[in-house]
Amino acid sequence: MAKASSKGPDSFGKGNLHAIAAAESVNSAVVGANLIPLLLLGIPSSVGAALANSAFMIRGVQLGPLLFSDQGRLIYGLFGAMVMTNVINLLIGQIGLRVWIKVVSAPESMIYASALLL
Repeated sequence: MAKASSKGPDSFGKGNLHAIAAAESVNSAVVGANLIPLLLLGIPSSVGAALANSAFMIRGVQLGPLLFSDQGRLIYGLFGAMVMTNVINLLIGQIGLRVWIKVVSAPESMIYASALLL
């Protein structure tokens, strides 16, 4: 989709920043979508969902179609936590963006030296 709507689709696969952003946004969007089959059917669709399934089982929560009627407070809490996480992620990203701009504008020798120290 990003390649089809781009002004320069031939630059995809060669380090185009729009392509990198598109891939990362899709990667982040999958996390929430993996919870749908877990919560509705009790079927984990990823490793993270399987870990969440284990946590729910330890707490005695029965996943499946009756989850939304039996555990409404849990579902509202889960959705609220996801919204708060996205807001916090946005704030950290906005603050971190200013820091990373300064890091990237540093001389390459300093960047390489600090990368070697890590």
